[in-house]
Amino acid sequence: MNNNLVNMRLSKKEKYIINSTRRIKILEFLASNIWSTAYNLSLLIDVNHLEYTRRLMERMIEDGLIVKREFSCLSGKRIIYLLTDFGFLEIGYAVKPKFNFKTSHQNFIHSELVQQLQIIAMNKNLEWRSEKSLIKSKEYKSYPDGLLISNHQKISIELQRNRYSLEALKNKIAKCLADCLSAKFNKVLFVCADNLNAEVMQKALHSVTILKGKNHQDIHFSDQYKTYFEFINFDEFQNYLQNLS
Repeated sequence: MNNNLVNMRLSKKEKYIINSTRRIKILEFLASNIWSTAYNLSLLIDVNHLEYTRRLMERMIEDGLIVKREFSCLSGKRIIYLLTDFGFLEIGYAVKPKFNFKTSHQNFIHSELVQQLQIIAMNKNLEWRSEKSLIKSKEYKSYPDGLLISNHQKISIELQRNRYSLEALKNKIAKCLADCLSAKFNKVLFVCADNLNAEVMQKALHSVTILKGKNHQDIHFSDQYKTYFEFINFDEFQNYLQNLS
């Protein structure tokens, strides 16, 4: 059904509640992710019209809750949104967290895609812990882009856009495997995008036979160890989550 027709049937009170809920959801997401784009925030509040989200963000800017900044990248200028001090206060932060938005073009694209994975998981009511929160815990050999928790499974999410060199791949596998064997994760899911697909990534990992362990000892990377690792393409993430439940 047309969203405009649905909105026409809502009372002012219902519209106010929906609008307030969306604003809070945006503020909380920005608080945990530092920044986001209009496209990602549209996914977050489940709105099909990007212009609606942009108008909503403009009203939030007028209310002093957020600011927008331009970020220059290879594809041109991008608009990002960040919380103000007042925005943090609105959702109960007594003190604004300290951070600086400094990132490269490649890291920007990477983070934007990771946010989309997070939003897909959140919209399915699954728990997602960000890399930033995991780093604070200092518990892991390899810090994932996100930790997905579903049905008591802890799944390390690794977004990968480019191929690893052989040595970098071995190093990554060794760290991820150590976390799996110490029960930090039940499995590691590589989500492949852009210049890499899941089949290529899987073949590369399965070609590895020897890893370097503690004190540089050789570890046989057995078929049993390889079962800890899974591979999908970015557009398969929705279905992957569906199959978890």
